[in-house]
Amino acid sequence: MKLDFASVNQRHSVEDLLARRGIQLRPSGQTKICPCPIHNQQTGQSFTVYPAENRWYCFSAKCRRGGDVTDLLVALDGITKAEAARILGAEQLPGEAPKRQRPAPPPPPPRVDLARLLAEHTFDGYDVELWEESSIRPDEDPEHDWRLMLGALFAPGDVLWMGEPEESGKPWNLANFRSRAQWLECPSRPAGRVAAGVFHPDSFSRCRASVARSPFVVIEGDTYDRDPERNKAACAALFAWLRSIGLRQRAVIDTGGKSLHGWFDRPADDLLSALRTRADALRIDAGLLDRCAWSPLRLPGCTHSRTGKPARLLFLAK
Repeated sequence: MKLDFASVNQRHSVEDLLARRGIQLRPSGQTKICPCPIHNQQTGQSFTVYPAENRWYCFSAKCRRGGDVTDLLVALDGITKAEAARILGAEQLPGEAPKRQRPAPPPPPPRVDLARLLAEHTFDGYDVELWEESSIRPDEDPEHDWRLMLGALFAPGDVLWMGEPEESGKPWNLANFRSRAQWLECPSRPAGRVAAGVFHPDSFSRCRASVARSPFVVIEGDTYDRDPERNKAACAALFAWLRSIGLRQRAVIDTGGKSLHGWFDRPADDLLSALRTRADALRIDAGLLDRCAWSPLRLPGCTHSRTGKPARLLFLAK
């Protein structure tokens, strides 16, 4: 006799099984998410449930498993699929005696429906909405916003690079690497660019080897729409979705061009790996997730060379 796995999945849902285990899901668009219960995830929310398909998938690099409700019981309790089906009350069908099943390879990550994602998170007046959500309101005088940003994101002793893109790699560029406290002593904005990483003392080259710590990831999308304002609204929608899956947004910069820069606390490795996997579908630069630590990023007040418009601080959180 063969077990009727189809009937099990019709009569039991992934959501109900998780609820019976005391696992709470959080809505995220047309999916639901939570920390992965299979590998006891402590940070991030890589476990995604697709209610319409009654399926699940964990995007963590430590897990990368997925399937239906019986597969979930197998993963949670370390039993065979046949045992899981019997626990869930599968009916017997005529046929061969059930054989011990080999573990199926994990399914590929579900595709990202970018159009739907952006539509669900786009709102009118994105700049006003971001300003109202800021726990630290940008200054009425934009010339001081760079001070607010460095003060909120970095500790006084953190060594930061500030300057123009070419100011790196020569011994005299030691002057471009100072502590946050030293930079804030400057009477006015000393440069137009800043890197998102914290550097080793006595650095003079803005490169990976000089980075002591990478506390942030910076995300940008500049190919959503040819119209600058619509493209920025799409960036804001992407950032809202990233917040919904567990990333903590710290700053948003209007670059003065056609895009926004979103600064986020560097997430756990499994969530960062999932972002890299989805980068092409999300139309973001996967390399910038790491390269931002030593890349010259626009500071508030920096004038865009093509548009002549200054970069603006739209959102800031301690």
